[in-house]
Parts: sequence; structure tokens; C-alpha cells
Amino acid sequence: MASGIESEPKSGIVRLTERQMKEFGVETGPAGAGTIRIEVTLPGEVVINADRVAHVVPRVSGIVREVLKNLGDTVRRGEVMAVLESRELADATAALLAAHQKVALAQSTLTREEQVWLKKISPEQDYVEAKTRLAEAMIVLRAAEQKLRALDFQMTISPASPPDR
Repeated sequence: MASGIESEPKSGIVRLTERQMKEFGVETGPAGAGTIRIEVTLPGEVVINADRVAHVVPRVSGIVREVLKNLGDTVRRGEVMAVLESRELADATAALLAAHQKVALAQSTLTREEQVWLKKISPEQDYVEAKTRLAEAMIVLRAAEQKLRALDFQMTISPASPPDR
């Protein structure tokens, strides 16, 4: 044969010389238990599972002050991922606090004006103006609460203490 490999016709036996076995990396040894290692090298690309990724966008602009999660961490609903410092949120919160104070003051003024009007000490117009100021303060308060709700921010405010007299 031209290749130097001897083969017996139709017997299925192939005989290699020592040189050929060394050239082709063929090793022989006694049969027995062993580990079979199969290794396949294929081209591929590792990518994120798009069904398990969520893009998180803050509802307010601001500066990230602290990051509590890293790429690849598991995050559950309601878990804090980062701390954001936001002027927009601070302004909305301040507006809500101010609106609460204005409502408390307008309510106090209305109560006082109602008492003096019922005693016929002041004109009805002062009482009506106090009612109007309370209604306007309530509108501003509802708008401030709505703005924070739109930002998905909830704030609990304790009742205001009565004003000093």
C-alpha cells in the first residue's frame, strides 16, 4: 500500500508500525476502568437572558450617592438598588410640607373667623375669605400630593401642631 498502513482485506484489522503510532498519537495499554474525556470546541457567544433582565429607569433626575447592587446580582421587588439624591424630589417634598402647613394655618384662621363672625364681631366677608383661603390651600396640597404620587413616592405627614398664640 502507498500509505504504509497494512490492512487485511475484509477482516477489519489495521496494523500500524511504531513510527506511525507515534506520528498519529496512538497509545495502547491494558483494558480497564478509566475516564473518557470528550471535548468539543465550538464558536459561541455568552449573552444575558433577555427574558430575565429589566432596565430600571429612575422617575426623577438626580445624582447616585450609593450603589447597593452589582451587575449580575439578583434583585427582588421593593429592594433598594441605589440611593439617588434628587433636587426634583426634594422640591416636591418641600412643596408638600409647605402645603400641609398652609392648610393647617388656613384651617386655624377659618375656625377663628367663624367664631368671631358668629358672635357678630367681624363681617361675614372675613369668614368667607378665610373659607376661600382654606379651599385654595387644599387645592395646592392635593396638587403637591399628586406630584409625589406621580413620582411613585409616598410620604406620611403627622398632623400639624396647633400654631402658637
